[in-house]
Amino acid sequence: MKGFIRRRGEAWELRVFRGYDRINGKQRYAYKTVRGGKREAQRALAEMIAEADSGVAVSTNATVGELLEAWFELAAQSFSPKTAMETRGLLDRALLPSLGRKPLAKLSTAQIDGFYAQLHESGGARGQGLAPATIRRIHGVLRRGLSQGVKWGWLSSNPAAEASPPRVPVPEIAPPSPEQLSRILARAREESPELATYLLMAAATGARRSELVALRWRDVDLDKGVVVISRGQHRKAEWCDAQHHRGEVRS
Repeated sequence: MKGFIRRRGEAWELRVFRGYDRINGKQRYAYKTVRGGKREAQRALAEMIAEADSGVAVSTNATVGELLEAWFELAAQSFSPKTAMETRGLLDRALLPSLGRKPLAKLSTAQIDGFYAQLHESGGARGQGLAPATIRRIHGVLRRGLSQGVKWGWLSSNPAAEASPPRVPVPEIAPPSPEQLSRILARAREESPELATYLLMAAATGARRSELVALRWRDVDLDKGVVVISRGQHRKAEWCDAQHHRGEVRS
């Protein structure tokens, strides 16, 4: 890479050609001002040239928002309707307003951690802090988007990879005992046999509600006691494929 140096008053202005922007094709330059002697400025220029030759720096002037939008357009093709809707919401409510205009070249791990801290403090719609689980979902979206940027050559490394979103407390799960479940099912059979069937299926398979309401008779083999769960039903009667698995139902 070519480097240029010139005197400006009591300082030296350094400029290094960084190649062409991968997005718009324009020439890119890195600039730096060094105060001190010419030899010090020459050493700094040599370091800038070496960095440019190694390809360490970001190869585009694109913003974080431009990358996330490009990533979402690609990734949403393989998302379920529910995942696409939730990811779009995290982008619009949290990531784009706070980080969207920031150049990729200036995004650091420390800034990302500061962003998470701000979300935890007052990132909600009414100024309340967001739950750690929500922040970790936001982190997941940002990390995947930046990772795609590395694959595309927009970034040399992923600053979210070393970020520290808050830990999610592990909730205590207290499922009903067999005796309690038996009483629940007995009461449900008295009030609503359909509800009793739903509760029995949920207890026997551990399936999600969206997967249970999407079941059809073709998914159930009463002779073998097997139910195949392969889809889930979500908003607007949209369907998405779930991870295909089989569950045995035993009475």
